[in-house]
Amino acid sequence: MFLNFLRNIPLIQCLVAFPWVSHKAAFPKFLILLLISTSPVLLAALLSPIPIGENPLPEKLLSMLQQNISVSEQFVYAASFLAPTLFLIFERYRDVESNDAVSKFNEATKVYKGYVWVFFFSVFILLLTVSAFSAIKTDYPLFQNTFLHHLLSSGAIYNDGFSLYSRYLSIVQSIGPRGNYVSETRAEEAGLAKSFKKRIKDREATNG
Repeated sequence: MFLNFLRNIPLIQCLVAFPWVSHKAAFPKFLILLLISTSPVLLAALLSPIPIGENPLPEKLLSMLQQNISVSEQFVYAASFLAPTLFLIFERYRDVESNDAVSKFNEATKVYKGYVWVFFFSVFILLLTVSAFSAIKTDYPLFQNTFLHHLLSSGAIYNDGFSLYSRYLSIVQSIGPRGNYVSETRAEEAGLAKSFKKRIKDREATNG
């Protein structure tokens, strides 16, 4: 009952679309990626002086993390972590045998349930960060006073969090439903061998 409820919630439904064994196999890979990619920002926040004020310590740490994620760094995170997810839909769209673009897109977004939400959020964040990165690189003087700069600066943790979430989905999807490529390959080979033997017996029975 509870899982059925989660399967109808956007973004969360993507996580429950995969069995537990896939998450178990994907999590160690994602943890290593998480530690490597976030360690510079985390260390910079931990080594920063504690801000003056009466706010709780976790809130101050969260504020420092947000300040240490620049707008240009958000583009790097988005391009690195969202690209594998977007490439999944591109591969499926390319492989769908149909001349109708809408039908091809609908079939391509069946990588896992809720993939459409992830796809559109990924494209939206990429467009925002690409625009901001371009403005910074061209020394656009008024960019820091724009709504876009404020949006990305105040939502840095959320943007990077979604990018990491999207990267995790691409990892767990690549694991396969059982999370064991060797087992899947052996099972497929066994199925082919069994089918081949059955065809031989059927042919012998027909000829006999």
